[in-house]
Amino acid sequence: MGKNNRIPLVSVCCMTYNHDKFISQCLDGIIQQKGNFSIEILIHDDASSDHTRQIIEFYRDKYPDIIKPLYQEINQYSRGVNIWNTYMFPLVKGEYIAICDGDDYWIDQYKLEKQITFLQKYADYNLVYTNKIVINELGTRVIRNHPKYLSGNLFVNLLSGGNPITTSTVCIRTHDAFEIMDIVNSIPFRTVMGDLQLWLALAIKGKFKYLAFKSTVYRLSSISLSHSLSVNREIRFSKHEYFIKKYFADIFQVNIDKKILERTYYKNTIRRLFSFRKEIFLSYVFKSVKKDPFLIFDIKIITLVGVKLLKSIL
Repeated sequence: MGKNNRIPLVSVCCMTYNHDKFISQCLDGIIQQKGNFSIEILIHDDASSDHTRQIIEFYRDKYPDIIKPLYQEINQYSRGVNIWNTYMFPLVKGEYIAICDGDDYWIDQYKLEKQITFLQKYADYNLVYTNKIVINELGTRVIRNHPKYLSGNLFVNLLSGGNPITTSTVCIRTHDAFEIMDIVNSIPFRTVMGDLQLWLALAIKGKFKYLAFKSTVYRLSSISLSHSLSVNREIRFSKHEYFIKKYFADIFQVNIDKKILERTYYKNTIRRLFSFRKEIFLSYVFKSVKKDPFLIFDIKIITLVGVKLLKSIL
């Protein structure tokens, strides 16, 4: 990776909040990228109350041409501010944008080179993403049910199915990101949760490519998988996705049955709750089937229930 003594080719955007246990690993994974290109690392620290800021300052002193922090004195996420639109994207200088959240980290030193090479070769693709490894806060690998990885024109797939894209694996062109901001900003409700709206807006304008290698370690939240707050968070996340999908289907006049969107909401929530305790998972499955009896014939749900029951026996 070249030193950033010129306009960077890649702007790596990193959002962090109380990640002092993880931010060093995140930054090391970015800095260790190999390739004949320069980067900048834009770090937005959302008023962390731990030692995250001090660690970022250590890295800025060590890599002053690369590390470019932005510190908040008051937490912006809790105030409903869209941090990407308001703070991150306006600072981007690179031709490409990659994202790595502060509690995730990259494990492939050629991640950026592989993704940039693809985008340079294929102009009709505007987003590249990869596989990942999932761990918990203790660093233990976690097996989670995940939507099928897909390539091509994915707009309808994103509306009617799950979201296969993990944010910290993504690389996009900067001009594509700026072109969709009007679409994203037109959404008439709060969208600080997740990045599905970005992927949907990008999918309208171009194709996505899944590169089949594991570039990233994605860290699950520290909230216990048996904690009611965590369950409610997963359900809220799915509801948020439902409203985002309905909005995009309406404004772009996609002929998709509302019942399909509702069924997708139930299926995605069931998938998200698969890692939780058997009682929590099965309780939500039964509630969902009661609201939409056709779910009982879904082979993926049948498989998840079977696996969960089998694990409880073994």
